[in-house]
Amino acid sequence: MTRRSTKPDVTLADYRALAEFRYELRRYLALSDQAARFAGLHPGQYRFLLMLKGLPDGIEPTIGNLAGRLGLRHHSTVELVDRLEKRGFIYRERNERHRSFVFVRIAPKGESILRKIVASRKVDLKKAGPVLVEALNTLIKNKGGQLKS
Repeated sequence: MTRRSTKPDVTLADYRALAEFRYELRRYLALSDQAARFAGLHPGQYRFLLMLKGLPDGIEPTIGNLAGRLGLRHHSTVELVDRLEKRGFIYRERNERHRSFVFVRIAPKGESILRKIVASRKVDLKKAGPVLVEALNTLIKNKGGQLKS
């Protein structure tokens, strides 16, 4: 019985596609950080507001859930919440049913600044999106199941 090679099939096109994908993604994220700074927010504050506003249905806006989704430690998230609350972008609210739970809510001031930043990011994503999709399609190559740009 002969042994089959377990080496994955990786082509030069795969390396190039992955490198291009990472480049475009990094570029887009750097421009997002720049847009946040231009609007007067630290990039982490922008990411927090975006995560808070964009939470999927069924996920409560607790510090723990937000920390997990942002990849931060609980205490770091509390500090971020404190700074955003001090600036009037968010507020804390006790859960009516479970008084020990504190939910984080976005304030009108936070909604306003987030809307401005996200609007600019959508414009840039229209440019970067097709390049990202093309790179992913090159990597995936799964029997015609290509992404649409």
